[in-house]
Amino acid sequence: MSASKLVRHRDLLNLLVIDRATTDELGRVEVVWMHPPAHRVLGFICKTGPLGGPKLAFNLKQIHQLGPKSIVANGNAVGTNTSEVKLLESLIGLEVWSDKGNKIGKIIDCLFDLRSGVITQYLFRSDGWRGVTGGVYQLPTGSIQRFGKKRVFVSGTVTHKPKIYQPGLEEKLAKAGDRIQSRFADLTHQASDQLYQVTDQATHRVQSLTEQATQQVQSLGQQLTEETQNLTQTAKQRGQSLFSRVQEQARNLGEEFSLEDLTFTDSRPSPPDTSLQDDDVVWDSLSQDDASPAEKASDPWEDLSLDDSQVSSFPNDPQLVSADLKTEQSDPEEHTWSSGLGDIPLKDLEDDDPWI
Repeated sequence: MSASKLVRHRDLLNLLVIDRATTDELGRVEVVWMHPPAHRVLGFICKTGPLGGPKLAFNLKQIHQLGPKSIVANGNAVGTNTSEVKLLESLIGLEVWSDKGNKIGKIIDCLFDLRSGVITQYLFRSDGWRGVTGGVYQLPTGSIQRFGKKRVFVSGTVTHKPKIYQPGLEEKLAKAGDRIQSRFADLTHQASDQLYQVTDQATHRVQSLTEQATQQVQSLGQQLTEETQNLTQTAKQRGQSLFSRVQEQARNLGEEFSLEDLTFTDSRPSPPDTSLQDDDVVWDSLSQDDASPAEKASDPWEDLSLDDSQVSSFPNDPQLVSADLKTEQSDPEEHTWSSGLGDIPLKDLEDDDPWI
């Protein structure tokens, strides 16, 4: 037989038993042979046929190999019958009660050493609805105080908080809840770390964008300042150029007006028109034959006796007479009046004194 190992009672039930010498199938395991007072497993009972047929008893020493689906046995088995098998005692199936009289559960299995047969612990399930949803708990052999055909009494220390051998639905849910809570805590921690990283990255990004925006604003402000200065300088230069041109034009206009003012125009009254047209000019001084000697002496025109030849020498065009009155830039008092009679000073024309 192989090295010692713990085996569950139910793992032996219904296994195929094969004779190692003949390789024949001997039957299947029906009952595990136990001795409860000593808490030991002595062997197993193999049924060879239908119900009520002969049975074979094997002790643990005859087990050569225990596999997941069969037992290879050595030697000859001892024949037995159903009535004798029923007399075998077992704690499997008995109720578990506390020493205070409280029903705890029911024994469903046991663990034993395959080599020595020593039962290390029994396994029980809680009673009622909790037994369906609960797990399988350990019941050490030392905690069993007494047993009968229907129940066993155990110490209260075991029933207070038994050790779990196989978790049930409640334990699985509790473990799942613990795992979920642990996983949630891990996810929360990871999310917090990621959020911190994202926040840190966002903060750095905002700072970087703020610095870039500040630099761009400063650069734009500097460009605007330079552009404003350039425009101001250009406007100033254009204003100065325009002002210079205006001054130059004003100076030119002033010079033009000054030249026009220097052109002299005589505004004094023109002398009498002495032009004769078609012999219609009649001199009153010449036709006054009846004037007195004193009047003739004071008349400045008395010595002007014009004949036809002299009259004909007067210009007939008034414009020519006016042109003779114009003189060049000189003293107005020295201006003369040109006529057919000669040059007559203008100052002599302005008074009553004779100029001859």
